[in-house]
Amino acid sequence: MPLNSYRTVPAETDAGQTAPAPLAPGSFSAAEYRISPLDQLRIDVFDEPELSVTELPVDPNGRIVLPLVGEIVAQGLTPAELAAEIAASLRSYLREPAVAVNVTTFTSRNVTVDGAVRLPGVYPAVGDLSLMDTIALGQGLNDYSEEDEVMVFRRQNGQRYVARFDLGPIRNGQAVDPAILPGDIVVVGESASRRFFTDSLAVLPAAVGIFIALIQ
Repeated sequence: MPLNSYRTVPAETDAGQTAPAPLAPGSFSAAEYRISPLDQLRIDVFDEPELSVTELPVDPNGRIVLPLVGEIVAQGLTPAELAAEIAASLRSYLREPAVAVNVTTFTSRNVTVDGAVRLPGVYPAVGDLSLMDTIALGQGLNDYSEEDEVMVFRRQNGQRYVARFDLGPIRNGQAVDPAILPGDIVVVGESASRRFFTDSLAVLPAAVGIFIALIQ
């Protein structure tokens, strides 16, 4: 499989099969996002701080509960659509309610960054993410990374796929920085020799030329 390709190779099938092409850049914006269960929302009712909520989880059934409004189905709505529904419910109490809804945690739009990065973890995939953007979420490569052994794992239509990328040509503008999709797992390879060298320095005595036994 060629490096730095938008195509991915199934991890569990023949190498000749390929995944559907990834979404093009510009395919997602926070305004177009459809709210999902367990997302975290911020609800601002302007000039009504007692009705505003800084952290409001969407329950597993896709519902939220707000003062005066009561229970409302948030799942499947965009932030603007939910804001309009909340405002409509508040018109019984307020003359011209102005409501803003922001999704602070996108539980259904996460990417995982693992391997030889400085801060592995699960990060929200907000906006358009490229491979370089995703590695930056993990605070960049660590001292033991192999930048030509970056793997991207993806699941589409029940099938698992994997692609390998070399960051050098991407960083130099010689290759396209591929789009990373929600749910992708990015794993940066680690140089065993560099790790061994660093670990060996940590246990060697300060005196030069003294051999010590290595643990097998």
